[in-house]
Order: sequence, then C-alpha cells, then structure tokens
Amino acid sequence: MGKATRWLGEVDGETYIFVHHRTWFKHILTVDGTPVETKSHFSQTPKDYFRASSIFGIDEPFMLGGKKARFVFSRNKPDVVVDAIYLRSGKPYVTHPGWVWWFVILCLLILPLLGFGLIPALFAFGGAERCVHMSKSSLSTTSRVVRCIFITLAAWLLTFIALIQFFQITHILFS
Repeated sequence: MGKATRWLGEVDGETYIFVHHRTWFKHILTVDGTPVETKSHFSQTPKDYFRASSIFGIDEPFMLGGKKARFVFSRNKPDVVVDAIYLRSGKPYVTHPGWVWWFVILCLLILPLLGFGLIPALFAFGGAERCVHMSKSSLSTTSRVVRCIFITLAAWLLTFIALIQFFQITHILFS
C-alpha cells in the first residue's frame, strides 16, 4: 500500500484519528480504524468524474459522529471538512463556483481542436487545473474570473506557440 498520511481532528469535543492511504487506483480513508468508502478514479460514473478525479481532486460526503463531513483530496493533500472548516488546516471550505466549469471546458477544448498530443494535453489539463484552483482563492469574484480568463487565453496561446515551434523543428529536421 502507498504512503499513509495521519492527522488528528476534533469535532464537538471528540478527537478522531484520520489515516489516508493512496494507491494507484483508490484512496482509502480510515477514521479511528474504520474505513470510509471512497470511489476509485477508474470507477467513476460520468456524473461523478469531475467531482472525484485525480486532476480536480476528490470531494465525497460521509457521516462522522452523526454530522455530515466531506473527505477532500486536492493538490496531493487529504483533509476532512466538518461544518465548512477543514480539520487539518482550519481554513474555510469553499466549493467550486459554477462559472469555473466554462473555463475548464474552454481549456479542455484544446484537445479535440488542436490534437490529442502531449503538448496540447499539458496546456489543456494545466490550464483547467489552474482555473479550478484559482476559483477557490480568497480573491474577489471579479478578480478570480479575470485571472481565469488570462489562464485560459495563456493555455491556448502557449499551445499554439509550442505547436508552431514543434512543427518548425520537425520541418527542419526532416526536410
């Protein structure tokens, strides 16, 4: 099994021991030794894919001591949310605003429109991930939207520049 991450969290005066194991195909969260059911990256229904993907993280509800809680795995950091507060960091839990998915779609459109190669994939998934991350920042909504616009434009522009350079180099080498 992969590396384990352990942490303590307190909910309503009761302390819980959380352990997260990540394998190639599954995330396993245990609370005081009891496993919490989480989905595999490869067993997602289309409806759940973006909610629990390796790119955009995992955000799954479960019950913890009679309270609604969420297991969140984002940017390689596992955490549990109770009462809209992350137990490890103490930061407020912020969901993805609906508008960010327009930017994710615009970034991912790089793939079918410019080819499914490595270069378009890097910029498409990188741009989409940065937009999702930016959407959860503490900046004002206007600032977050403007930054997502720039991220999306940069992903497209950098893809074009990289592809042009690649084709110029290929043409020189094979002509």
